[in-house]
Order: sequence, then C-alpha cells, then structure tokens
Amino acid sequence: MNTLQTDFLTYFKNLDDNARIAIAETMPVMNPEGRILSETNCIFLAFQSEIKFTVVGGFKQWLKHGRCVKKGQHGNFIFIPAMVKTKKEDGTTEEELDKFLVARVFDISQTFEIKESVQKQEAEMAMVQETNPLYRFDGENFIDDQDDDEEDSFLEPWELDVDCNGNCYSDADPGL
Repeated sequence: MNTLQTDFLTYFKNLDDNARIAIAETMPVMNPEGRILSETNCIFLAFQSEIKFTVVGGFKQWLKHGRCVKKGQHGNFIFIPAMVKTKKEDGTTEEELDKFLVARVFDISQTFEIKESVQKQEAEMAMVQETNPLYRFDGENFIDDQDDDEEDSFLEPWELDVDCNGNCYSDADPGL
C-alpha cells in the first residue's frame, strides 16, 4: 500500500459514524453510468482534494461518454473491487471479492465535450477540400469534381486476374 492509502485508512478509522455520514451526504458522487459511489469512496475523494465531486469517471470511461479530460488535470483515486471467478464442481462459476484496487478518476468539471474537437476537425477538413480542386469528401464518399470529358484512366480501379475459384493472382509474382 502506498502512503496515500495508509494515511486515508488511518483518517477513516478515526472518523466517527456521524462524521462519515455528514461527509458522504454533502457529496453524493456517481459515475457516468449513474451508479452512486460508496460512502468510503466519497470520503476518500474528499480526503484527497478540495474539488466538489459530482460525477467521476476514468479517462477511457469519459471518452466512451463523449468527453475528454482537459490537459494538465490530475486525477484522484477511488477503490474498485477485484473479483475472482472460481469454477465449482457442478460446472457453474462463482465470483468472489479478492481485493480492492485503486483507480484514477476525474470529475466532470475536469473534462470537456469532444464535440468541440470534432467541429474543429470538420472545419479543417472543409478548408482542405476547398483547396483541393480534384476531390471532396462528403462524409462517406470522395466526389470527383473533374469534368467527365477528361481521361481519368489512372483513377479507374485495377482489374485483377481471377481464377475459376475467385483467387486473385498476378504476373509479377507467379508463386501466389
């Protein structure tokens, strides 16, 4: 265990029940999926930082929910259970609590919506499409803006030699 965990455990053991309840009630914290964090995790977050936590999630968890952690933000830790699966003789599996691990989480105030970044990328793509006279991308396909009269043989897909089984082969490598 690192010093943060040992310091917290000492602090937590010295709290009386009323103090624990008061801390947990002033800061009900949940994750992006809507699950409420335990009283111990709420107290652990309050012990680590002055942030008024509301919704916390890990880095990848925020990405799944359309948010990204701001550059330079420092995460805080929560305890997460590590479960172990055991097989019984009858073939069923059972999960048991093995130990608790710590995971780094960030409050929603430490994140931003990814939509802002996507809009910036779309603006940059529009600028590239304006400067390129040959092709535009409509989101699904490239659109050829050249006149149909011009010879575009270099843009045609290559015709591959195919045998009766549908296998492609090339004269360049007869071993294929």
